[in-house]
Amino acid sequence: MSYGLISYYSSMIAKKEEEIRRLQEAKGKLAGCQDELAQYRNLFFEPELTADSWNGQLAKDFETERQTLQATYQELKDEQFQDSLNAIDSKISQMQAEIAQLRSMFASI
Repeated sequence: MSYGLISYYSSMIAKKEEEIRRLQEAKGKLAGCQDELAQYRNLFFEPELTADSWNGQLAKDFETERQTLQATYQELKDEQFQDSLNAIDSKISQMQAEIAQLRSMFASI
Protein backbone atom coordinates (compact mmCIF):
# COMPACT_ATOMS: atom_id res chain seq x y z
CA MET A 1 0.00 0.00 0.00
CA SER A 2 2.79 2.46 0.83
CA TYR A 3 4.33 1.97 -2.65
CA GLY A 4 1.03 3.13 -4.17
CA LEU A 5 1.00 6.20 -1.92
CA ILE A 6 4.63 6.99 -2.73
CA SER A 7 3.85 6.78 -6.43
CA TYR A 8 0.72 8.88 -6.01
CA TYR A 9 2.45 11.64 -4.01
CA SER A 10 5.44 11.66 -6.36
CA SER A 11 3.23 12.06 -9.40
CA MET A 12 1.15 14.78 -7.73
CA ILE A 13 4.29 16.71 -6.76
CA ALA A 14 5.67 16.39 -10.30
CA LYS A 15 2.35 17.53 -11.77
CA LYS A 16 2.18 20.59 -9.53
CA GLU A 17 5.80 21.48 -10.20
CA GLU A 18 5.08 21.34 -13.93
CA GLU A 19 2.03 23.56 -13.46
CA ILE A 20 4.19 26.06 -11.54
CA ARG A 21 6.75 26.01 -14.34
CA ARG A 22 4.02 26.70 -16.90
CA LEU A 23 2.56 29.52 -14.78
CA GLN A 24 6.00 31.11 -14.42
CA GLU A 25 6.50 30.87 -18.17
CA ALA A 26 3.10 32.47 -18.78
CA LYS A 27 3.90 35.19 -16.28
CA GLY A 28 7.14 35.98 -18.10
CA LYS A 29 5.33 36.19 -21.44
CA LEU A 30 2.62 38.38 -19.94
CA ALA A 31 5.21 40.72 -18.41
CA GLY A 32 6.88 40.92 -21.81
CA CYS A 33 3.58 41.90 -23.41
CA GLN A 34 3.10 44.55 -20.75
CA ASP A 35 6.54 45.98 -21.53
CA GLU A 36 5.78 45.92 -25.24
CA LEU A 37 2.54 47.80 -24.67
CA ALA A 38 4.42 50.42 -22.68
CA GLN A 39 6.69 51.03 -25.67
CA TYR A 40 3.73 51.85 -27.90
CA ARG A 41 2.09 54.32 -25.52
CA ASN A 42 3.33 57.40 -27.37
CA LEU A 43 1.83 56.23 -30.65
CA PHE A 44 -1.52 57.54 -29.45
CA PHE A 45 -0.24 61.04 -29.98
CA GLU A 46 0.96 60.51 -33.53
CA PRO A 47 0.41 62.21 -35.77
CA GLU A 48 0.45 65.39 -33.81
CA LEU A 49 -2.44 67.58 -34.81
CA THR A 50 -1.82 71.29 -34.96
CA ALA A 51 -4.05 74.14 -35.98
CA ASP A 52 -2.25 74.10 -39.31
CA SER A 53 -2.81 70.39 -39.98
CA TRP A 54 -6.36 69.90 -38.76
CA ASN A 55 -8.79 71.95 -36.75
CA GLY A 56 -12.47 72.33 -36.10
CA GLN A 57 -15.04 70.07 -34.47
CA LEU A 58 -13.82 66.88 -36.18
CA ALA A 59 -10.31 67.51 -34.90
CA LYS A 60 -11.66 68.06 -31.37
CA ASP A 61 -13.75 64.88 -31.57
CA PHE A 62 -10.75 62.96 -32.84
CA GLU A 63 -8.59 64.21 -29.96
CA THR A 64 -11.30 63.30 -27.45
CA GLU A 65 -11.51 59.76 -28.84
CA ARG A 66 -7.75 59.45 -28.90
CA GLN A 67 -7.52 60.50 -25.25
CA THR A 68 -10.28 58.02 -24.30
CA LEU A 69 -8.45 55.23 -26.09
CA GLN A 70 -5.19 56.23 -24.45
CA ALA A 71 -6.80 56.09 -20.99
CA THR A 72 -8.25 52.64 -21.72
CA TYR A 73 -4.90 51.49 -23.04
CA GLN A 74 -3.19 52.76 -19.89
CA GLU A 75 -5.70 50.91 -17.71
CA LEU A 76 -5.08 47.71 -19.65
CA LYS A 77 -1.32 48.11 -19.42
CA ASP A 78 -1.25 48.99 -15.74
CA GLU A 79 -4.25 47.58 -13.90
CA GLN A 80 -5.46 44.61 -15.93
CA PHE A 81 -2.00 43.24 -16.60
CA GLN A 82 -1.04 43.71 -12.95
CA ASP A 83 -4.22 41.96 -11.80
CA SER A 84 -3.35 39.02 -14.05
CA LEU A 85 0.26 38.92 -12.83
CA ASN A 86 -0.96 39.02 -9.22
CA ALA A 87 -3.41 36.19 -9.89
CA ILE A 88 -0.59 34.09 -11.34
CA ASP A 89 1.61 34.84 -8.31
CA SER A 90 -1.23 33.85 -6.00
CA LYS A 91 -1.77 30.57 -7.85
CA ILE A 92 1.95 29.81 -7.75
CA SER A 93 2.02 30.42 -3.98
CA GLN A 94 -1.01 28.19 -3.52
CA MET A 95 0.60 25.41 -5.52
CA GLN A 96 3.88 25.74 -3.62
CA ALA A 97 1.94 25.32 -0.38
CA GLU A 98 0.22 22.25 -1.83
CA ILE A 99 3.60 20.80 -2.81
CA ALA A 100 4.92 21.40 0.71
CA GLN A 101 1.89 19.62 2.12
CA LEU A 102 2.33 16.70 -0.30
CA ARG A 103 6.02 16.43 0.59
CA SER A 104 5.11 16.38 4.26
CA MET A 105 2.63 13.58 3.65
CA PHE A 106 5.20 11.81 1.50
CA ALA A 107 7.79 12.01 4.29
CA SER A 108 5.35 10.53 6.79
CA ILE A 109 4.92 7.33 4.77
